[in-house]
Amino acid sequence: MSDQLYTLWQQARDICMEFARYDGGRTMEKGEPMKSMEQDLMHLLGFLSKSDGFCNIDEVVWLNRFFRTHLTTKDFEEYIAANGLEEETFAETVPRVFELCAAAESSMPSMSTECLSKTRQIYRLFKEAGEEMIAASGTPLDQELKAFSRYFETVRNYIISKESPCFGMNPGEERTREDRSSFTEPDEKLAGLLKELDDMTGLCGVKREMHSLIDLMKMRNLRKRNGLKLPPMGMHLVFTGNPGTGKTTVARKLAQMYKELGILEVGHLVEVDRAGLVGGYMGQTAGKVKEVVESALGGILFIDEAYTLTNSKQEGDFGQEAVDVLLKMMEDHREEFIVIVAGYPDLMEGFLSSNPGLRSRFNKFIFFEDYKEDELLSILKSMLASADYVLEDSAEEKARTVIRNLRLKSGKDFANAREVRNLMDRAVTNQAGRVMRIPCSSIEEMMLIKAEDLTEE
Repeated sequence: MSDQLYTLWQQARDICMEFARYDGGRTMEKGEPMKSMEQDLMHLLGFLSKSDGFCNIDEVVWLNRFFRTHLTTKDFEEYIAANGLEEETFAETVPRVFELCAAAESSMPSMSTECLSKTRQIYRLFKEAGEEMIAASGTPLDQELKAFSRYFETVRNYIISKESPCFGMNPGEERTREDRSSFTEPDEKLAGLLKELDDMTGLCGVKREMHSLIDLMKMRNLRKRNGLKLPPMGMHLVFTGNPGTGKTTVARKLAQMYKELGILEVGHLVEVDRAGLVGGYMGQTAGKVKEVVESALGGILFIDEAYTLTNSKQEGDFGQEAVDVLLKMMEDHREEFIVIVAGYPDLMEGFLSSNPGLRSRFNKFIFFEDYKEDELLSILKSMLASADYVLEDSAEEKARTVIRNLRLKSGKDFANAREVRNLMDRAVTNQAGRVMRIPCSSIEEMMLIKAEDLTEE
């Protein structure tokens, strides 16, 4: 248990005794806040421990050190089962201690501002205790992180929703952003970037992978702050998928998120392809690669169609030299930048197999699925709206048909959102020709895209 957590624990115990004293026994039994806090905290830790399907011995050791108990793993599992902590609905129930905070505060309105900070201290105790316990067993599993998020989302929402003096407000008083920020994650900008990612059309699998990756990085930061060892982890990534599936956009957002986490110093994205790395004559390639890498320090170097560096066997091709120099630069500037290589799944497999050093450095794959028909239509409407155009309701079926035909004609070469962008460009051009023939056209006519504007070529 860290010194910071021990301090929070002592402060929370003092707060519980103070709540009971001010309440005067009117709404709770003597000692109930303390008893409830200890029980609720034990329940939280049991819920987190069992969320991945089993109790880890390292977590039980940490728990015993925290509560100064002597539970065995079997004891803890029986406690979890007896209290229903394996149920997913547990995370949707507000802990009793926070309800008691509200009850106690109603009897001490003159202390409202002070109590606001005290309530937050108890919240912080629960949060940091949960973080430390799941960190004790090594790299946390996705199930643990999701359980953690669900539990504290319930608590935050309850606290924010309370319009009472308990939380420093009078009933009906409007909450300010500052009120809410105290109960949101401290990395508010990171949360905003994750929301931007979640708001993107489709990419369900990619979003899950990104959230898991960010949770893992946050836990590594937490372990580092608490003096725990960090298991070795490769930071470089492989994005596989067809063109136009959002790989560059997601890479850019990841660079920004890594900056907020302190992993990258600048958080920018440098996008390059074969032409930006490979020279046309001997001696030119190494310089180009070094220049590109230096421009990416502090951020992410995104190499699109990376397989083109190694798929040529012609004499005088310097693609392999580019790979060799890149690998050396990755070693020389370890932890200063991250490389993401991207391309078609099968061709990227060949790229990684071309050099043992590549395979060892890129061991995390994220697959970008093709967009579905409905998703492509949604992307088209979003693109039009961002440019002050509107797709006529009766034109939606035509748009869907054009998208379907483009997909069939292109086959495996269908470029997803890029094809939609081209479709939009043709529609805007066709619409301009149509509207310019209308005398005194209105703003509505200048914005409207009709079925006749949508063409495949």
